[in-house]
Amino acid sequence: MAAHNFLKNSWYVAGWSVEVTKSLFSRTILGESILFFRKEDGQVAALANRCPHRFAPLDMGTREGDSVRCGYHGLTFDTEGRCIAAPTARGRVPDATIRTFPCEERHGLVWVWMGEPHRADVTRIADLSEFEAPDVRHASGGYLHCAVNYQLLIDNLLDLSHAAFVHPIFGNMSMCEAELTIKTTPDTVRVDRWMPGCEVPLYLTGLFQPGSQVDHWLDMLLYQPTNMILYFGVAAPGGSRKDAITGLASHLLTPESETSTHYFYSIAQPRHLATDADLQIAHEAQRTAFTLEDKPIVEACQRMMGTTDLMSLNPIILPDDSGAVRARRMLARMVRREMTNAGRATDDGDATPETSQIGEDSFA
Repeated sequence: MAAHNFLKNSWYVAGWSVEVTKSLFSRTILGESILFFRKEDGQVAALANRCPHRFAPLDMGTREGDSVRCGYHGLTFDTEGRCIAAPTARGRVPDATIRTFPCEERHGLVWVWMGEPHRADVTRIADLSEFEAPDVRHASGGYLHCAVNYQLLIDNLLDLSHAAFVHPIFGNMSMCEAELTIKTTPDTVRVDRWMPGCEVPLYLTGLFQPGSQVDHWLDMLLYQPTNMILYFGVAAPGGSRKDAITGLASHLLTPESETSTHYFYSIAQPRHLATDADLQIAHEAQRTAFTLEDKPIVEACQRMMGTTDLMSLNPIILPDDSGAVRARRMLARMVRREMTNAGRATDDGDATPETSQIGEDSFA
């Protein structure tokens, strides 16, 4: 696996808003364990989940107001990452800090910025406002832990031809014959899959006669590096999309490590097409498809690959891989550019250390 496979200067989903409470909560993101909790004013704090004394995880400590006391030797840190108390330091407070991370709450999610804090730009958070439209019902809260590199999951989602073989309820052989349209911008990739006059998928046989034909579309939009929206719809052959059964689903991937990923998902449909009960059934179908169908096969691929990067294994490239290949190349360019800029900052003396260690002369 590549030594640096992550884009740091980007927003990643840390969790659903309901997951983050006043209790200490940790999640590993891009290889870094991060501590989250809500301050007294309700805002989310995010700090490195590691005490710089003996590196105990701070989530094993306790909350003290808006500060966290380490459960090992009692060092206490405020939400700016500063050590403000050290009972075992004999009256002297160490001049020590831990890294903090910019956070933002949008779309029912907590987002964390993993790169240089001064570059954190909230306008770069993936736009999920469609899920909050007043004429839409939204079932959120889906989470899955996957023992697989996040780029393999992106490959999976940008090439939905696999549904013909992995998802018998959602897909059929028409997936392999779809008309593909791929569009890119500097930071997005969109793969539109159009299947006119195809056999109706099994999950829709309650609305259409089994074996009947429909126009079916699956359009996947990737906001680099890891957040995706699927737009789906079914209409009578040659009919108007205005009369179609439509919906959208979020697929939000947060790398945990080089070989594991946090997968957040949700689904939404227009209110006139689905009741809350209907949407919960669809949300459960999402969970079943991911847990029992996608997850086993992509995790098996990861085990067969070990820690070797996909492209270094010289894989066969098929026509339906074109969107995923473009996404990989785009991300590789973005990571290279970020690493180059980081190298320049270090050469110029602009880079700042993530953690200030306690040394002999570090007491205030």
